[in-house]
Amino acid sequence: MTSEQLRELTTEAHAVSAAGDADAANDVLARLAEIGDPEFEAFGLDDLKLVMQAASVLGQVGDTWSIGNLFARSINAMRKFDVAAAEYITPLYNLRAAYVVSGDSDEANRLLGHIVDAARHSDIVSVDAIQALNELLPGFENAGYSEAAATLYRPIYETVVANAQLDWHTKAEAAARYGRLELADGRPADAVKTYEKTLHLLDAADSEPGAADSEPDAAYARMMLWYLTAEAHSRGGSPDAAERAYEIASSIAEGSDDPDSQEAGVIYHNLAGFWFVNKRRDRYPDGVALTRRSLAIAERLGARDTSDYAGRLGQLANLHAELGETAAAQRYFDDCFATFATAQDTDPADVADYRDDEGKFRLWSGQADRAAASFSTAREIRGAIAGFPPDKLADSYGWLGVAHFEHGDFSSASEAFREAIQLRLDQMDPDAHAGGPR
Repeated sequence: MTSEQLRELTTEAHAVSAAGDADAANDVLARLAEIGDPEFEAFGLDDLKLVMQAASVLGQVGDTWSIGNLFARSINAMRKFDVAAAEYITPLYNLRAAYVVSGDSDEANRLLGHIVDAARHSDIVSVDAIQALNELLPGFENAGYSEAAATLYRPIYETVVANAQLDWHTKAEAAARYGRLELADGRPADAVKTYEKTLHLLDAADSEPGAADSEPDAAYARMMLWYLTAEAHSRGGSPDAAERAYEIASSIAEGSDDPDSQEAGVIYHNLAGFWFVNKRRDRYPDGVALTRRSLAIAERLGARDTSDYAGRLGQLANLHAELGETAAAQRYFDDCFATFATAQDTDPADVADYRDDEGKFRLWSGQADRAAASFSTAREIRGAIAGFPPDKLADSYGWLGVAHFEHGDFSSASEAFREAIQLRLDQMDPDAHAGGPR
């Protein structure tokens, strides 16, 4: 069969597929299947691509086994050429799709490994390959295969950031997704490298003539990339680098055309939270101001009745507590729990965490009886959550014991401490202490 005849068959395949004519589709497939092995092996790469294109467009209406066979023969014939790994992604994906439809899950799963390997050795990929990889990604992510998911997304990221036609907002989003996949795989240092590489490309693009035309997109991208860099440094245990990156992101947000955007509010909130978590006591007053600003932004955007807003109120309460401003701290804790109670997206574990924070604040401010009430509420919430980590539940009992002890209720303190110890013993060896006191 000549190249011209293959082109004619491919054109016919498009027509019968568009018409949904299964009989005509299978007739085209039968003519392709009649090509003998010697002739198939003699095809050039462009001819093989025509065969795979015809098989692909017939995929919706033709016989699944015949389509899968054509892809398998084409892929095997491609191996004699010096073909980049990226060229295999789409045909392997289509071959896998044929096996999925036919119910051959073993072959479909085997091909997933080949697709991941092809992605691992690819950089720039086609639009079809990007679509194929994007469709496979959720399955790997949902199954917890973080390394494979990151491997699949890497060529998408490389292709997007290398494309001069795409805006920097899109490129920043691609970097964000790839970096988060690396973080999920336990590789914060690699996530930092991804964000830094993208920032370097952005800096290089900004130095080119006409760069000012894309300034809004570039400013957004730079702000978000520095914020993501801060998050990755924080996850990687580099607090000084994280603080510097957070402050750069905040400074860019402050100087942008929209310093009170939703994204800016997230950055202000997280910078203040970073100072609190890392005990940067000299920055607590600044943290209060930034958290208040993030709350004002969220309120303006209609996000007052959300768990995120409640969390920001809790952060503000904690900062006031650390500054010794007890009245303000209690007021914002009350507002925090009132918002959690009405929000539709509240996670009970978040409520328990802030009840613990309230308990510690009350304990340190000499209100041991009220602290015990806070810790008791946190314990009840955590105890009702299926599969809640025993060590965190033990913490609740431990703090409850401290509060009871400080209040002079030694019997209740002893009971709480026993529960905390038992939970930790059970965690060390669930079977050895199954009959222990409760």
